[in-house]
Amino acid sequence: MHQTDILVIGGGIAGTATTCYLAQYGRQVILLEQSELAAEASGLNAGTLWATGWGHTPDLSSTLSMGSLEVFKTLQLGLGYDLEFRQGGSLQAIQTEEEYAFARQEVRELLAGGHQVDLLDRRGALDIEPALDPRILGCLY
Repeated sequence: MHQTDILVIGGGIAGTATTCYLAQYGRQVILLEQSELAAEASGLNAGTLWATGWGHTPDLSSTLSMGSLEVFKTLQLGLGYDLEFRQGGSLQAIQTEEEYAFARQEVRELLAGGHQVDLLDRRGALDIEPALDPRILGCLY
């Protein structure tokens, strides 16, 4: 029979990160996972974490997303676990003048809230991703 301080059930990113941090603090931890690590929800999201910044007034969503980003950075960069973490960005194509006007307003609001976002014209978007349809007007980045 094993003795443990804490039993963590589930080997997704939350369970494995919790296990790692508790072990760092000297707790005896056992992690139970029914299959492979990150085989369920943590593995089915294509490894995507959306984090656009804290903003001037952090809300629950930004706190969770930016906190998760820090967990990934710490586990890979600070502790040396190979999570295949790569911080990048995303492009949201703008195809019509109406979408472009909406994107301009959205960028103003996001920037005013302290988020990291940019409105790229066609050339800027194609410089980042040459495989984009050259007929786009631009991208949110």
